[in-house]
Amino acid sequence: RNVLNVATEANSSLEVIKNFIRYQVGRQGSNKIWKTTNKDKQLFADAVVEQIDNLLKPSQEMVGAIAKDINEKMEALPEDTPEDSKEKKLISNLQNYLEGSRTNLIRSQHLKLTQLYLGYLSREHTALLGEKKSGVK
Repeated sequence: RNVLNVATEANSSLEVIKNFIRYQVGRQGSNKIWKTTNKDKQLFADAVVEQIDNLLKPSQEMVGAIAKDINEKMEALPEDTPEDSKEKKLISNLQNYLEGSRTNLIRSQHLKLTQLYLGYLSREHTALLGEKKSGVK
């Protein structure tokens, strides 16, 4: 829950989240799960950070798909569409905004996907703990 709280704070960033996770490995009172290893001897904390890093590509693909859709809409306009038409101006403004904000949009999408991932991970952890305590498998 603590890492999810860090991830959803207003001023949070991907680096803050990843550093918080890494910090948990060295902290004496942290949950033992962060220090557990998988069959490849990789720490759970490192695996989570790796998963967060792997969310970059889907973020880039989402922003790329939006850009492609906007460009296709511009190309689909009839050739005789006046430059000052409302539709052409709107699409052109969207293209300009996306071009100037692409990096920020990707970063924002990456953060949102990370928050979702950590939320689901937290729920899974809680469910597994509940099963373990009740003896349900």
